[in-house]
Amino acid sequence: MSEYKISKDVILEAGRLCPTVRDYLQKEVPEAFEDDKYFNLSFLNIGGGIFKRDLLEKCGLDSYTIQIRDSGEYKNKAFYLDNDYNWEVKKDNENILCLILTRKKL
Repeated sequence: MSEYKISKDVILEAGRLCPTVRDYLQKEVPEAFEDDKYFNLSFLNIGGGIFKRDLLEKCGLDSYTIQIRDSGEYKNKAFYLDNDYNWEVKKDNENILCLILTRKKL
């Protein structure tokens, strides 16, 4: 059997055009779709943060509380959560997943 090389762009385009092909390709060459599972959050990181400073201050928070990660392996793919606070992910009484922020220091 002959072996062919195709680019990642061709794989992704084939998957975009046909959901059945996409399912097959995701099983056969999952690494081609690795970046597909992440969102590009860089567009939210204008001016150093995703929330306006004055609104954060009204909430009793500073501009470093939650930001787009701007370095490391999750650069522009994840949120940075300030270690000065407690962060929990819980489901509420309506079974909705929520990110809960509480103070560490009182």
